[in-house]
Amino acid sequence: MINNGNISEKLKLDVDAFVASSAATSSSKKFGMADYNKAAILVSVYSVDVGTPVIDLVCSTASTSAGSTNSSVAGGITLGSSVNTAISPGRGVKQFTLTMASGATGATGDAFTLCGKTFVFSTTGTTSISTLNTATKLYWGSSLGSTEDGGIKGSIESLKAAIEGTGGFGGMISVTTGTTANAAIALTDSATMNELVFGSTGSTLFVTAVVNAAAGGFEIGADEISAQGYTHFGITISSVKTAGQAGVTVIRTGGINPSEFKGVFTKNT
Repeated sequence: MINNGNISEKLKLDVDAFVASSAATSSSKKFGMADYNKAAILVSVYSVDVGTPVIDLVCSTASTSAGSTNSSVAGGITLGSSVNTAISPGRGVKQFTLTMASGATGATGDAFTLCGKTFVFSTTGTTSISTLNTATKLYWGSSLGSTEDGGIKGSIESLKAAIEGTGGFGGMISVTTGTTANAAIALTDSATMNELVFGSTGSTLFVTAVVNAAAGGFEIGADEISAQGYTHFGITISSVKTAGQAGVTVIRTGGINPSEFKGVFTKNT
């Protein structure tokens, strides 16, 4: 038995990638459980607007069989958000685009919440705005306001500093500025929270959020599907709002000398 301390010598590792359709349910390939006792199934979805797709487990009797949804074992995970003013807990959101609507008037006091902290808009000059901060309430904005490009750009840069700063989330959430009016808000690997949660308390036209990436998963046992006469499993994703991509990572355990990873893989020898 090869024993170089490699993860791949003890776990069966597989991935799949496919288009996430906006018009129909999309499906992964099927994975067999004949030689394994447990499987962790990790699913990610990316789109310019994810919407609210649902991940379901599908069980079948062969790798080429279509199979059927098996919610009694696992599945039924809803990702993303259907509105642009809130991202609820339990939706697995990893990245969203925050936008200050062009021409919208942001009044001092308009705010949004992000993972337990409140970010309050203010037209106080950017050089002194941070002096208003508390442990759970941080201020952002521009003395130019929000009705012209200079004010919007300055406000977004101010927000980036507030979120990424030590009073915000440090290195746990990154902010990447895009066009004048928007920024990508994303979890980093060092985040202690497992998802992004957002809520806008100001004008719905002032600050909005559209989900770009979300993830969910579950763990199953071979006995759970074999008890129902199945040997294989896969996942389906109901239609996303805007067509995008989906990825599935499957980790199986319990086998001896798991078969090789299907793809290019470099490991210690």
